[in-house]
Amino acid sequence: WVLTQAEGASPGGPPWPITSAHYREAEVQFAAMESLGIEMVSGARLAQAWGRVKGVPAFLFVRGNRELVLERGIGVVGARRGVRSLGWVFELAGRCAQERVPVVSGGALGVDSAAHWGALEAAGRTVAYLGVAADRLYPSQNRALFRAILDGGGTLASEHGPGIATRAYEHARRNRLIVGQSRALVVAEAGVKSGTLGTATWAGRLGVEVWFPPECVGGERRGIEALRAKGKGRMLDDPQELLFG
Repeated sequence: WVLTQAEGASPGGPPWPITSAHYREAEVQFAAMESLGIEMVSGARLAQAWGRVKGVPAFLFVRGNRELVLERGIGVVGARRGVRSLGWVFELAGRCAQERVPVVSGGALGVDSAAHWGALEAAGRTVAYLGVAADRLYPSQNRALFRAILDGGGTLASEHGPGIATRAYEHARRNRLIVGQSRALVVAEAGVKSGTLGTATWAGRLGVEVWFPPECVGGERRGIEALRAKGKGRMLDDPQELLFG
């Protein structure tokens, strides 16, 4: 990956001359990939599987089940501090798992974690898109979850190769990958300034339908109501609509 970036072969990659430093960095990356079992999936394969090009990275670095990122799933996102919606999210993810539909989320605390655990408890498969380098696990509080995802036949994915330094905004950018793999997106909780709303914006760009929990679920819904006021999303009263509608 380092060398293709250096050669400018990746879309948008700078035409840097290859130096000995690039080879050393590539050796470090290959060693990390080998020790952690990280594999690469090309953007071309992703675009074909997802049925879209916009937002697709040049490469995806995956740990665990590489083929799972090529299956369309149900994306579930929401507030990291979400509480009231977590039981509903857990049950919904379990229903997805029972129908062999991958649950796709971001590995964060709160709603993301409930979605991943709900799928795992129902013996389902789940994908966590992380906003850090592929050899890192973030947040550290979810290390047990990440291990369970791998043990359960799931996948940890990142567009950043091992050892690559990332910035805070990458956590928001990775949300487009959650939407990219999803055939529908569930927004469980969202404040008016929530990063989750950015995920919903990506859904609009990519033509992915957005769903919300019934009002009785409760939780932070100001962002959800703002989306509904703009006609961006539907209420999910019956999971059957999401899975078979």
